[in-house]
Amino acid sequence: MTEVLKVADKPGLNRWLIDQHIMAALTIPKEEAWNDHELISKVRQDANEQSKQAREKGSEVHDSLERYFSNDPSTYDLVEYSDIFHAINGVLLGEFGGRDWIAERSFSSPPGYGGKCDLHCPIAIIDFKTTEKPLDGIKCYDEHLMQGAAYKHGLGFPDAVTGNIFISTKNIGEVRLILHEDTSRHWEMFQCLLKYWQLSKNYDSSYGGKNER
Repeated sequence: MTEVLKVADKPGLNRWLIDQHIMAALTIPKEEAWNDHELISKVRQDANEQSKQAREKGSEVHDSLERYFSNDPSTYDLVEYSDIFHAINGVLLGEFGGRDWIAERSFSSPPGYGGKCDLHCPIAIIDFKTTEKPLDGIKCYDEHLMQGAAYKHGLGFPDAVTGNIFISTKNIGEVRLILHEDTSRHWEMFQCLLKYWQLSKNYDSSYGGKNER
């Protein structure tokens, strides 16, 4: 599913990447011997390192949440994430009541896509997003709603509500739940992206497709 969503523009991510390159250009030491080509290379290298660190931090948080919601005993050793666990648990309890949540469930779907959902129960499907940005004013983009729509149809819960929990990596313990409104349009959008992806790869990934073995 990630590969399918990649074919669509992501304005929020693009803006963040541009900001990383601007910050790198402003902050890296300027060597007199550098020509323009070398300077550009250094800016890219520095910005990519910042992106790598953000991805690694996001992976750490996702892994810890999977262990927490899977009742993994090793979670008790992750004291640095305990505030995140409590904050997310409180948000979910307040919005949905007591539920048996399932973490990181993989699925495949007849239209020809699959994925792994961060957290779900029969009435709700949640995707975690880590961010360094202030959570005040943070919003979901089309990609988030398409992902949610694809999850609920792929998991077989078409009437479930979908949403994102944004997790601050700057202010540990600060989270925000944003529920998606009607995602029917975004489900159609995702199906268009899926068809485009299949045609661009010349590969029919659907069940019973001409490329299925």
